[in-house]
Amino acid sequence: MTTAGGGWTFVASVHENDINGKCTTGDMWFSNDKPEYTMSRNWENRNTFGSVDQATSADYKNIGYSSMKASNVMLRHVPNKTPMPRTTVEASLQYHTSNNFLESHGGNLFSTYTQHYPMNPKTSVAYPPVSDLVNAIAALAPNITAEIPDFYNYDYGLRSNRLNGGNGTFSRYGMQIYFQFKYGRSIDYGQEHKFDDTNTVITSRKSHPFILVAAIGNPKFYGSGYYRIQSQRARGDPIMSYSGKITDGNFELQYRSRCVYGRTVPSVCDVVFAVNNTKIEGR
Repeated sequence: MTTAGGGWTFVASVHENDINGKCTTGDMWFSNDKPEYTMSRNWENRNTFGSVDQATSADYKNIGYSSMKASNVMLRHVPNKTPMPRTTVEASLQYHTSNNFLESHGGNLFSTYTQHYPMNPKTSVAYPPVSDLVNAIAALAPNITAEIPDFYNYDYGLRSNRLNGGNGTFSRYGMQIYFQFKYGRSIDYGQEHKFDDTNTVITSRKSHPFILVAAIGNPKFYGSGYYRIQSQRARGDPIMSYSGKITDGNFELQYRSRCVYGRTVPSVCDVVFAVNNTKIEGR
């Protein structure tokens, strides 16, 4: 081939054998019918399969995929079962890179995936970046408490998963937070927790006020989750709840607050908000 200077070599084809099933048995590049969506990893090994004359009817990979050195990649979209000599004229789309990116990634897709971008999701989970956000909010904590008259700097106590409070804020059992989204656990104050299957990170800071952020990736679109705040207070303290939402462009912030106003002990107000992008379906 002489397109864009020539020197193109055909090394692989990716063929969908069941458009309704998507990644089922027979797909050599990726198969979802294995336990826990195990990656077949043919992107990352030297296996070869298929035949060049049937490359538009089934998945195909030759030794050039892992052994040849190249600078760029070309992709071509053709109808199923197109004869190989006809792929140039029958292609609905054809495009290629031109920045020589393979030269800095080992020279081929094999080295690109094995050394730079592993394809196995069980060994590489990209969690949402949460720590920087929590640190930024915690840095503003003095500004927040300055707006609250007579703010009480409660005592966290010695137990990692219960806030003591002190001065009668809670009973001796303290305040515990439980988070559930497919999997659940009690939150350790000031620690970070990760849940691989839902791509969720929960991070908190033992600041005043206490700050906790949960970032939920949810790549498998699980249906629902919840949080629970458990504590004991003196009976008879009045309780007020507040809720609402704020919209800014594509982003919507929903907030909810429950305040217990102490008669003889410090008041407690739990403020919870959720932010989502209204333009992303299912999130």
